[in-house]
Amino acid sequence: MMRTITNGAACVLVASLMLCASVFAAHHSYVQLYDETRVAIIRGVVTQLVWANPHPYIYLDVTDDKGTVTKWLVEGSSVNLLIRDGWSATTVRAGDSLSVCGWPGRPNAPTQGLPPGADSAHALVGLIVSFPDGRKMPFVSSDAMGANATDPCRR
Repeated sequence: MMRTITNGAACVLVASLMLCASVFAAHHSYVQLYDETRVAIIRGVVTQLVWANPHPYIYLDVTDDKGTVTKWLVEGSSVNLLIRDGWSATTVRAGDSLSVCGWPGRPNAPTQGLPPGADSAHALVGLIVSFPDGRKMPFVSSDAMGANATDPCRR
């Protein structure tokens, strides 16, 4: 016996698939945006911390040797994972000086999943955030890096 799908059921199915696709498209893979074979260190002043899922972001103003300021985006694990590692919405504040070691963005990578206006060439996965008082905290949890991952910032 052959069954047919009504127009209403077909519409519901298509709408459901479109919704799922938009949710998946909003997220991204670290491999797509960041080069896990390289490590970069940036030093700058915090302009903003966005403490929200799916990824919190630290915005930094980084000044080069010529005095030119470039805005950088540092991406972290989910808020829930970072809380387990000791982070909170007040761990960093605007005006704080930080050094961040992490995987640099791939130049010209699609910025799908990053905040509007983000530039992959000035983005970094924040593996380790170093504070002026000597504290070091991971901004990507070991859960997100994988159980067998080693910390490339400790080289």
